[in-house]
Amino acid sequence: MSAGGALLLDEHFRCHPRIAAISNDFFYDGDLTVLTDTRGRPALPRPAVIWTHVPGRAARQPYGGSWVNEAEMDKADASG
Repeated sequence: MSAGGALLLDEHFRCHPRIAAISNDFFYDGDLTVLTDTRGRPALPRPAVIWTHVPGRAARQPYGGSWVNEAEMDKADASG
């Protein structure tokens, strides 16, 4: 039974620190401690996340499944 209040899970071990920094900034007000061991892992050669507006329209596949935005797919493929 809960007595009220909240518990902040303030340690993170999985993502590269540059990736976790995004969530830390937006959702944790900088209170997240990133403890991921990056020794022996390649450095990130570019920013962890890049936001690019891609005009397009999501459409459902002919036989169901996930929604797809072809313009976003093309942009992501060209950026890789």
